[in-house]
Amino acid sequence: MSIYEAINEVREFINSFDKRKLALILIIILAIVAFVFYFKKDKAPSGPPPSASSPTGVFKIGDDYFYIPETKESCAQKKSESEKQRCLDEIALRDIIKNGDYKECFNLKTAEIKNECLFNLISQGADSSLCATIPDKEKAEKCIDRIVVLTKDSKHCDYFNNAPLEKQECQDRALAFKIAESGRTDDILECRKIKTLEYPNLCLNNSIKNKFNNDCTGVPDEIKDYCMAVNLVAVATSESDCLKINIENYKKFCLIEVALGNDIKIARKVDSDNDGLTDSNELFTSLDPYDSDTDKDGLFDGDEYIKYNTNPKDADTDGDGYTDGEEVKNGTNPTGQ
Repeated sequence: MSIYEAINEVREFINSFDKRKLALILIIILAIVAFVFYFKKDKAPSGPPPSASSPTGVFKIGDDYFYIPETKESCAQKKSESEKQRCLDEIALRDIIKNGDYKECFNLKTAEIKNECLFNLISQGADSSLCATIPDKEKAEKCIDRIVVLTKDSKHCDYFNNAPLEKQECQDRALAFKIAESGRTDDILECRKIKTLEYPNLCLNNSIKNKFNNDCTGVPDEIKDYCMAVNLVAVATSESDCLKINIENYKKFCLIEVALGNDIKIARKVDSDNDGLTDSNELFTSLDPYDSDTDKDGLFDGDEYIKYNTNPKDADTDGDGYTDGEEVKNGTNPTGQ
């Protein structure tokens, strides 16, 4: 090989190398451009929409949600004075909740926000007397309820001294949570002493879960059938499973659930006696799902529970000698209040 041939070989190699290198660089650049374009197209920007001058609230951009809080400037743009005040109170509420001083809630001018502020701060503590400072009665009662559940102390139920039925319910609520979360196993039968509709079973269900890990073999004999019934209703897939239940009303409910294809959501909407309460709610409150008037006082169970606030298991809720049905018919108060 001559010197000229050697030089030509080297030149061709260099030219080939440059072309390969250039092609590689171009491929990398195109890949980067495609990568950036793809994610820029699918990824929503972190800021507000370009068309909005001063947006606030929750926005959905692409598949992402963004929250832009109100500011004093955005409040000033509201149309009415009431909207402006509500906006300013919502801003103030964030700071009050952060500081944790319930007294600052009284500076809020929007009644709804003031009630919410007082409820959230007071109900986190243990001083139920402060619940009475909440102007909204419903919020005040919910405040008491939350403190009772947190503390499991029935002394807070004194708030209802002028309403015996509400006080009894409050005391039963406190006792139900106290027993269920006591850490002991020998007090589960105390649940049966609870009087108010749903709280005996709430106490039992939570106690069986907390104390026995839903294992019915360890529970006292007096509630073994109940434990098995609740567990089997939850897992039954066939009629044979349901027939193992010894409590008749739970067995019926289980068979209905299986007949509906084990769809618990549909089964829980069934109201076999058309009294306004579903079968599952009646079982939980120890009523008869297949008798529209469990206590035979002339009122549907659903009306007693929802409309009149009377006890569907007690024909004379206030114990005055007249049945609840008679009092409703005569226009008197069946709760004695």
